[in-house]
Amino acid sequence: MVAAAAAYLVSNTVANLESRKIASGFGFLAREAGFAIGETTFIVYSAADNYLRALGVGLANTFRVALLGVALATVVGTVIGLARLSSNWLVSRLATLYVEVLRNVPLLVQLFFWYAIISENLPGPRAALKPLPGVFLSNRGIAVPTLIGESAHAWVLAAFGLGLLLAWRLARWARRRQARTGQQFHAFWAGLAIALGLPLVVKTRRLGYDGKGQFVVRERADIEPAWDALGGAALIAEQWVTFDYEVSAIGVRSVAGEILTYPLSRNVHRGGILHTSCAPVEAPELERSAASFIEGLLTHLDYVGVLALELFVCGDRLLANEFAPRVHNSGHWTIEGARTSQFENHLRAILQLPLGPTTAVGHAGMVNLIGTIPDAARSLAKGQLHDYGKTPRPGRKLGHITVIADSAADRDRLVAEIEQTVT
Repeated sequence: MVAAAAAYLVSNTVANLESRKIASGFGFLAREAGFAIGETTFIVYSAADNYLRALGVGLANTFRVALLGVALATVVGTVIGLARLSSNWLVSRLATLYVEVLRNVPLLVQLFFWYAIISENLPGPRAALKPLPGVFLSNRGIAVPTLIGESAHAWVLAAFGLGLLLAWRLARWARRRQARTGQQFHAFWAGLAIALGLPLVVKTRRLGYDGKGQFVVRERADIEPAWDALGGAALIAEQWVTFDYEVSAIGVRSVAGEILTYPLSRNVHRGGILHTSCAPVEAPELERSAASFIEGLLTHLDYVGVLALELFVCGDRLLANEFAPRVHNSGHWTIEGARTSQFENHLRAILQLPLGPTTAVGHAGMVNLIGTIPDAARSLAKGQLHDYGKTPRPGRKLGHITVIADSAADRDRLVAEIEQTVT
């Protein structure tokens, strides 16, 4: 009876709508919506899209709000719970008072209360906070990036799933191996090698320089030695990059925000220690890219003084290796090779003096003196010796020699002669 009555009502309603030429059913979902939606989540939408897409955006927004509510409720509950357990008497009593007063207040109302307090004290959209790249927080709410689906995303998800499966299998194998042999297997580092691929470079997060605190893991057999050599410190792992050569970009920024950059220098290392630097590098496109990178870095950090950015040249691309917030060894050539050295410009920047020009005065080459300064270095016909006055020690930079030439070819010849003489 109920079903029959429902069928009669539906058919009667449809007939009445059709007699008045009012469309029924779900065909309208294919028509253009004609209205905008202020916030969208994961789905690209415009007023020209149909009602079905608008419905999908609405559902996605609903799920977003629900997930946000769950996250906020978890945060509020965790903070209040920890506060009640605090050894501070006042904090503990305030948390208990909050629980007792709001015990019967629905959690959703509490969230609206805290949301109102926080949002009213946030800046407007033009001055929005940026807690994460692409995420903006203002008194109008939170704006997150809209994901645009690409075919490559499927491969990324598949690779991620495969990585999880391999990590699980590796951890399981490591437990069985330890139970059988009693030897611990560092599954984390092995998993990292799988994720990043071999070879990779493992570095200490602090006090690593001139080849110290580094270990190149070329194959699985190197994982244990790397852990033994560096495992006592906090570490980072970097995928090995096959590059053509390395360059240094050196820039200086004043208190007023003026930025100047030096010509690129090409670096050669031996044993992880800088051996030679030659400038300028005859590569205008790379020069422009490097200048853009270092200018952006100096501005983003609101940095004052000299900063060096080491870059790998990979074809026509530049990949950042590391940066040093100070005058840098690869810029020592500027003492004789630039109109204003990096040292002088660093002082000018921090003392709020006008920055000096950074143009090169010729083709400069610098050779580092490592471990010892031979007598031949003190009697060179060409080249300027800089003795740092340090106690000799293997692997220690004790000084450098700079040469200036009219052409890159002459400079390279002088650098080669000095290398043969002093190394």
